[in-house]
Amino acid sequence: MCCLAAGATLLLATTLPPGIPIVFTGQAAVAAIVSLLFIGPIGGAISIRYAARIEPLKALGMSS
Repeated sequence: MCCLAAGATLLLATTLPPGIPIVFTGQAAVAAIVSLLFIGPIGGAISIRYAARIEPLKALGMSS
């Protein structure tokens, strides 16, 4: 999946008109990847915390 995204990015970068200011640097790419790898699990953990608090039958309206 990562190779597909990298290929699509390079394809877009080569086909965009020269007037569009776009620059890909290794440092910016690494910073973006590290940021997403840090933020993703935090968001997942927060979602799991909220889901663990919910009573399933109560949420479905089936509790007595």
